[in-house]
Amino acid sequence: VVAGCAMPSPLQIRGALERLLGSQVFQAAPTQRSFLRYAVEHTLGGRCDLKEYCIAVDGLGRHESFDRRRDSIVRIEALKMRLNLARYYQRAGQLDPVRIEFPKGSYVPVFKLVH
Repeated sequence: VVAGCAMPSPLQIRGALERLLGSQVFQAAPTQRSFLRYAVEHTLGGRCDLKEYCIAVDGLGRHESFDRRRDSIVRIEALKMRLNLARYYQRAGQLDPVRIEFPKGSYVPVFKLVH
């Protein structure tokens, strides 16, 4: 394994997720908490097909008639979540050994072992 390229284990990823969900940054953001948990568990389950509709209906509890053209909840919450993740890792999560990131343009989380 090349230095800096090791993948965190599912146990480490779930630990990172719980730290994020328990942080002050995410305490007041229940929709982002749901989004985070859904996306991480979905990805750890081996599914890489995170689509806006599935996140809205299965992850955020929207009705099956969800129309992404009329309801931008997923895009808005993804933007807010990326900003809150950056805030968390700049402060409380500076020393976290695992980072969960969402590259711009994707709803699939990336897991990085950083320490």
